[in-house]
Amino acid sequence: MLPGKTCGEMRQWEKVCGRVKKRKECMTAPITLPPLDPATLGELRQRYEDTPNVESRTRYQMLLLAQQEYKVPQIAHMVLRSEDTVARVLNRFLAAGLDAVPRRSPPGRERRVTAARARRIAARH
Repeated sequence: MLPGKTCGEMRQWEKVCGRVKKRKECMTAPITLPPLDPATLGELRQRYEDTPNVESRTRYQMLLLAQQEYKVPQIAHMVLRSEDTVARVLNRFLAAGLDAVPRRSPPGRERRVTAARARRIAARH
């Protein structure tokens, strides 16, 4: 029980929290992917196997799980990401295909250390 709360106040708090959660669940429409043609599914599996980036691999895994008819909350639980992230990845795929799935670099200024300078620094150590 929360400090300073009576049983009645605690029950009221739980009711409010329950309503908010149910309302949020009702507001999010389920995202279902149409069945992929064999070529696209093959490309998806190939990218999943070949990508060296762990985050991109996880995102491809989200699509593979969605193809197996798992829902967004189930996928989020399996891949240890938020439901928002899973929904964002699925929506990107629906809008722009496989090329939109990998994680993009964050916006901002370019690196000050060039690749050549980074190699020189690494060679010194």
